[in-house]
Amino acid sequence: MFQQSSQSLNPKLKKGIKYFAYTVLILLSMSALVLSLLYFLPLKNPAVAFETEKLSYEASLSLIQQRQSQDDTSIDTQCSTKAYNHGKQTEKAILLYHGFTNCPAQYSILADQLFQMGYNVYVPRLPYHGYADKMTTDLEKTTAGGLAEFSKQTVSEVSGLGQKISVYGISGGGNIAMYSFYNSNLISKAVISSPFLVPNGYPSSSQKFVSNTLNVLPSMFIWWDDEVKDQRTTGPLYAYPRFSTKALAAFVGLGDNIKSDLEKADYGSSKFKNRSIFFYTVEADPAINNETVKRYSDQFSKLSGLQVNRQEFTAATGLGHDVIDPNQAYADTDFVYPMIISRL
Repeated sequence: MFQQSSQSLNPKLKKGIKYFAYTVLILLSMSALVLSLLYFLPLKNPAVAFETEKLSYEASLSLIQQRQSQDDTSIDTQCSTKAYNHGKQTEKAILLYHGFTNCPAQYSILADQLFQMGYNVYVPRLPYHGYADKMTTDLEKTTAGGLAEFSKQTVSEVSGLGQKISVYGISGGGNIAMYSFYNSNLISKAVISSPFLVPNGYPSSSQKFVSNTLNVLPSMFIWWDDEVKDQRTTGPLYAYPRFSTKALAAFVGLGDNIKSDLEKADYGSSKFKNRSIFFYTVEADPAINNETVKRYSDQFSKLSGLQVNRQEFTAATGLGHDVIDPNQAYADTDFVYPMIISRL
């Protein structure tokens, strides 16, 4: 009887194994398809049209004051939008974009140095940054389109502050600075520090994959320091102790938009003649893929008439991702600031 039962089970077992194998094959095929879509599916281009005419000093100041009026009691007083003005249009003005999860306080010393050198200086607060509540979840509302619109607006706002306009950006602010420079002929010089194009540990080709994957996954918040979390006692305490995966997807997505624009650019155009862009990276940067920055630099080099240079701070300098904030443990502003200022 046992032998008969075994024989009767064999066809069922074979059928079950065959069904299981088909199921695994289908799941693997679906997974491969999903991964392929995440890797190659094009990101939606914000397609924001920039103004080409400079505003008057008065018009720029009015727009800046309107933006400053939006900083209510929910905003950390250190993190509100800052403007350092000489009361008139100066020869040079600069737009400073702060880093991902940081705020305008990051530029407290550098902005004042530039002001003392005769610049009008504008430091706008990035969307959903700088809240007094450092555990806010509003950061996850960030979108690539929103960052592109912010870029357009702030370039217009700064345009009347100086005869010549420069832009500087670090980390996520470096992405916005690049986007502003590429899209607006009102900016003559750009200096970009460690733009958050692709996270460290991911290949340069994974930009779409990272952004698309983070967009389809549920929203998550990740601690910058998993041990300290929100119990920080040192460093830039006005910055958020964690970041939103949705917001990171938006910054990476904006970077991919720049890449797409560069690949489709008219390299013979005179749009970039007598303009310059400079890239800084940090060899020991734990946050970003430095090879990606090099690739962007190479793409910009193809644009006719544009001066492109880059420099890397070696590991021997002891610098980390954020070379600007004076409250970082590894800060060396006496070394870094003169180098950056010389490029503006």
